Amino acid sequence: GVIEADIESMVDSEKIEAQLLIINSLKDLNNLELDIIKLKEESKTLPELMFSKESLIVTNNDLLKELQFEVKKLQDNFSLNERLISELKNLGKEILKHKPDSDHCPLCEQQILHSELLLKLESEFTSDNDKSILSIKNEKIGELKEVIFQLEKDLKELKQYEIVVSNYLNNYNQLNLREIIEKIEQILGKEQAVLKEKDTINKTLYRITSIGG
Repeated sequence: GVIEADIESMVDSEKIEAQLLIINSLKDLNNLELDIIKLKEESKTLPELMFSKESLIVTNNDLLKELQFEVKKLQDNFSLNERLISELKNLGKEILKHKPDSDHCPLCEQQILHSELLLKLESEFTSDNDKSILSIKNEKIGELKEVIFQLEKDLKELKQYEIVVSNYLNNYNQLNLREIIEKIEQILGKEQAVLKEKDTINKTLYRITSIGG
């Protein structure tokens, strides 16, 4: 009797330890930076949600590359325009040096005072409209980078979530996120009962050991 009871209690103790290991592993999911409340409203399965995030990352990366190409094109145009404008300014100034009494623009023949023409040659010629477009595109690039960063972070956390969940829920890929979270909550809800059972088994083992001793 004592030996049989001892073996039975040890087997029960191992089962309890296995249950506590599962509970503690699932509790560790809380350390992931995932919005559980938002996930609980998700109708997709975990693989579907991960695929959705991956697709959005690809789409947004394509948009980002397209915008970056457009910005580079605009910047290249600015560089070319500014170089040509600089050459025109210098050419105009050289002509004015040789014709200090001229009251006509040496480039377009428009009548204008010598002093006013010099001021105009020193002013900014670059299109404000183009600058505005460039600014808007750069702002959009910044926003897209933030979106991609968040999506990649979410995907990384979901992959960690999947590793843990797949160890304890065999059919996890057939359940939506709400169902997965509910099952995890059910398991975690048993923690106090399992701890109480562990305490009972430990006391039983202690009594059996005392008798055997």
